[in-house]
Amino acid sequence: MKVLFVGMVVAAITGCGKGESGDDQEWQQFVSRYADNYCDLRHQCDANFDNEFGNEDQCKKEVLTNENKGRQCRKDQDCEFDPDEGSFCLSAAAEVDCAGWRGGELESKCADIWSCDMPYEACED
Repeated sequence: MKVLFVGMVVAAITGCGKGESGDDQEWQQFVSRYADNYCDLRHQCDANFDNEFGNEDQCKKEVLTNENKGRQCRKDQDCEFDPDEGSFCLSAAAEVDCAGWRGGELESKCADIWSCDMPYEACED
């Protein structure tokens, strides 16, 4: 479930931008806060958290790595990160409870952080 969720979030969160310094700064602020919120939520809600990550610091490293890879893929497809949607996503991540997380609430609330002129095609690892 984590792989699916992280993959969806990576796809949703990680990828568009025009390479402007403001975009980079907004993205770094977003992804850092997202990793904190996501890993806190996973630690509280996922019984397999310790087996999968070991600790929250490792979780955050993995989320940051995955999200930044996804961001590059999205940028390559001329997508743009929407900081307003990013703020909405962060608010949702801070408010979602375990039942909501298991039900995909976070994924749906974070689905619009990227906008693309063309349909997004998922990148291969």
